[in-house]
Amino acid sequence: MRRLIIKPNPAFDATTDPSRFHTHLRLDNGTEPRLKLSGFSFFGEIAGLRHIPLGSGDAGASVVLFPEHNATDWPRLAVAGSPEKRVRMTYAQWLAMLAAHKVNLVRIWAFDVNESDSYPFFHTFGSDQYDLTAASTRYRRRLVRFVDLARRHGIVVHITLSSDQMLRPEFWPRTPFHTRHALNDQFAGDNGFDSFLNIGTSGARYDILRAMVKSLATAVKPFWNVMFEIMNEAGVNAAARPPAAQWHKTVAEWLDDDLNDGTGKRTHPVTVSAITTPVDLRAQIIDALVRNGENLVDVVSLHGAQWGGPDRAAAPTDEQIRADTRAKVKALYDRHPGRPFAVICDSDAFPLAQANPERYAGLTLRDLNLNYAHRWQDRFLSQADLRNQLRGLQTGTPDGLSFPDPSPSPAPTPVISAAESALAGTRMEHTFLVKGKDIGAMRPADSVYMIGVDPAPNGFGVWKWGPTVGTPPPGGNWSKVAGGAGVRIAVDRDGKPWTVDGNGAVRRLDGATWTSVPSPRATDIAAGGDGSVWLVGSVNLEGGHELYRLEGTVWKGVDNTGTRIAVDAVGRPWVVKSNGSLAYRDGETWVTMPGNATDVGAGHDGTVWIAESNGNIAYWLGTSFRSFPGPAIAISVDYDGLPWFVMPSNVLAHQAVKDA
Repeated sequence: MRRLIIKPNPAFDATTDPSRFHTHLRLDNGTEPRLKLSGFSFFGEIAGLRHIPLGSGDAGASVVLFPEHNATDWPRLAVAGSPEKRVRMTYAQWLAMLAAHKVNLVRIWAFDVNESDSYPFFHTFGSDQYDLTAASTRYRRRLVRFVDLARRHGIVVHITLSSDQMLRPEFWPRTPFHTRHALNDQFAGDNGFDSFLNIGTSGARYDILRAMVKSLATAVKPFWNVMFEIMNEAGVNAAARPPAAQWHKTVAEWLDDDLNDGTGKRTHPVTVSAITTPVDLRAQIIDALVRNGENLVDVVSLHGAQWGGPDRAAAPTDEQIRADTRAKVKALYDRHPGRPFAVICDSDAFPLAQANPERYAGLTLRDLNLNYAHRWQDRFLSQADLRNQLRGLQTGTPDGLSFPDPSPSPAPTPVISAAESALAGTRMEHTFLVKGKDIGAMRPADSVYMIGVDPAPNGFGVWKWGPTVGTPPPGGNWSKVAGGAGVRIAVDRDGKPWTVDGNGAVRRLDGATWTSVPSPRATDIAAGGDGSVWLVGSVNLEGGHELYRLEGTVWKGVDNTGTRIAVDAVGRPWVVKSNGSLAYRDGETWVTMPGNATDVGAGHDGTVWIAESNGNIAYWLGTSFRSFPGPAIAISVDYDGLPWFVMPSNVLAHQAVKDA
């Protein structure tokens, strides 16, 4: 198993090499070399982990790039920003772009003060009212999806849990903690510094933040490519200084508990950052981050004037940059002797570094053997601006920093554990009712299809949910798909519906054309997040019918039987047998699961739901199913892990987790 660890460099010489400790990426056999980090640091590049349909294979999961952080720009852009000045792309597109430019570090924030829809707390979709006592399962799904995609590229995700900026009077009212947004009033008042940082050792505010940290830490703990930053630039404001050190210690101890590997070691690095203040808050914070003699911080991020030259207003030479950075890193280690932590040099609001990523990345990574995090200078980014920044960073970045991880996602991948189910706030409601016989869902915006109740050759009509033109039937924005007919339906990862008609024939919608797919006579069909397609045959056997997987143009038989099938995010088939039992295939082995079902659905985020034999629907928690009222006889799961199901009498319903 891979793990990011901090390993001492015994040959450290403070005069010539400030990097006494380095971040290492190792396999369990310790054969992989040191991993130096190089990438983007600013939270504004990813304005929260959003759900914005973009019309591509990864629609429903998006990255939104915003301008440089500036107090005068934020309010104006949040209200009237020009869309063409914002770069929007999917998680997969963004991470693939970083990997193509040899970037292996990206930073996201748990809180985005630009918008009010990307926080890890429960809220009704489209609302700005948050229940701080309940975690957002949809936020966690987006986080897990982003981290897992980054892992496959070998990209480390630096998650910042809080910031000095969000506590400022001009931004605090936008956060979910402020009275105007919180359903609970635990953080009452307009002074975010007092409300947020003074949490004590118990009470409502303590419990809320403790639960939030635990929720995020446990969500991504299975993935090696994560670091947690406690707070961005603590102490920029004088009001933050008195309680900041204790607040850091409290959160660091939470992370130390949540990330414990069972032997007393953390599974993931913990980082701190603070610009230089008159009282040297950074030193106070690092001093406080010790527990029973053990270090609670693994990485220190240097911002502002903490590195990069003796005078940021001048144009320092390369040697001045190297000498100044060596001296400041040495001072950091001298102030905290024996404390093992790596160093990231962050260009911050440093125009010379922002304008010259090639130069500063090269000096930091190659000459100083440290890690580098880049921010760009331009406040408004186009695709060309972004690519120019990436090319500069790539040129200054040494080869061999990327270690892609092709291993499959953890399986099964529960979004929440049974112990957390009460906290998760999974609240359900029917969002519409419409007549239908089967449902296939991939993305809620533009790839949900149903088999209707209107007769068609060898079955019933096919309908699509979404912002389409035409007269929708009662119950929602549905439009009929010309030429479609079937009795069962599934939607693949590209958003294409596959149908099985009453004669067992399989067809797929390619653009506006239905294409016949030669196959054995089928009774059910499913498509997985890995691109695989499976079907249930029609031969009567013990436990149901035969199973097939499409390999190229050939349907290959698989050793099991069933009556209903779904395929999850990594291509594992989940099968319901004629007696209601449930199993999934792990490699060549079938694993029997608890529960009794009439149908099963698997989302492309790893979520699994079943229509239980008693009529309820149930959600897989990792060790058991959690039930919700139905009634349901058939079920599918969309890209966000939300169930769409058919009720008795052919009534179709969407059960939506109300938090976003």
